[in-house]
Amino acid sequence: MAKKLTNEEVEKLHKMYLEGKTCEEIGKLTGHKTETVSKYLKSNYNIIPRKKVDIDKLAELVKSGKTTKECAEYFSVRPSAISF
Repeated sequence: MAKKLTNEEVEKLHKMYLEGKTCEEIGKLTGHKTETVSKYLKSNYNIIPRKKVDIDKLAELVKSGKTTKECAEYFSVRPSAISF
């Protein structure tokens, strides 16, 4: 059975998330699984973790004529997460 994170550890995850890091990045930096980071952010802060959109790739997709919806599908995010 996995060890429960302390309040201090959960606060650290939250701070990193607020600084703009993704759950994957936080997991790599803290040694936790991405799913663990996501679970704690959701259960303690009601945060549905975001995915990072590669701005250079987004610009490339837009220049090639892709729509917002198509770009969102490429990154597996909602269209509202795409802005350019």
